[in-house]
Amino acid sequence: MVFGLGEMGLNQLKYGRNGDLPETAMEKSSRKFKAASSTGKRYPAALGQDADLQHFVRFQIFEYQKVAYQAGDQTDSTGGEEPATLLDTIDLYIPEQVAMKTTASYENQSTNAFQNMLIDQQGEGGVLAGVGSGLFSAAAKGANFLTGEGSEDIALANLGIAANASKVLLFKGIDFRTFSFSYKFAPKNSGESDAVQRIIMAFRKGMLPNFASGGAGMLYVVPDQFEISYNIDGDATRGKNWLHKFKTCSLVDCDINYGGDGSFGVFKESGAPTNVTMNLTFQETLQVTKDDVEANF
Repeated sequence: MVFGLGEMGLNQLKYGRNGDLPETAMEKSSRKFKAASSTGKRYPAALGQDADLQHFVRFQIFEYQKVAYQAGDQTDSTGGEEPATLLDTIDLYIPEQVAMKTTASYENQSTNAFQNMLIDQQGEGGVLAGVGSGLFSAAAKGANFLTGEGSEDIALANLGIAANASKVLLFKGIDFRTFSFSYKFAPKNSGESDAVQRIIMAFRKGMLPNFASGGAGMLYVVPDQFEISYNIDGDATRGKNWLHKFKTCSLVDCDINYGGDGSFGVFKESGAPTNVTMNLTFQETLQVTKDDVEANF
């Protein structure tokens, strides 16, 4: 989850934009996105128009909003409390392969059962009685010459036995999903080169912060957020039962490489690269739970 301080100041953490008390959940949920402030971008230029280029990924860039982190706190598809400002829309072809990876965190832990057994089971009738109390006592006394961890292991090693680790697997939590997209641009003219440059700049601007005004460089304005969707035949609802949905994402890595096909080439007139590769990595700002799977996340 991402936290940050916007330029509107600390008062908005407690009060609304106009200084009034926060709205109710119903009032907030009834509001819609603000209108887009810039035109959309696409590559190739005929994407969504040519009959053979109807499948694409839509990246919508929104001004940062507070992320929902409690039940009932999410009020729209971006998880924000305030109406989200749509800054830009980028449509790119669906890469050859798209992947969804779901991970859960577990940890191996020892129950330390053997340490308790050494104390409780050395008496007559205990589980160590069959080993021979005299032999065990001698081994334990030998281990007393050593300090620190491992003295019980040494004692058992002298007997030719070893303790069961008695480990258990404990659930620790779930990770935020990450998604990677790799694109190769091979513009054919200066117009397509300009389009590629605008797309790269839009992604980079969306992932980077500005300094908060009046903060003397000590505070950032949190970067923008991304809404991602697959569009099959130009329709975001087609394939929804097969291709996963995305929760609100942050762009965490944008890797741009110029050149390809064994050499670095540029257009003679403009100097723009003839081959550009862009690798994007997004991370969701909300976790996906069992209930979310039923909703195709």
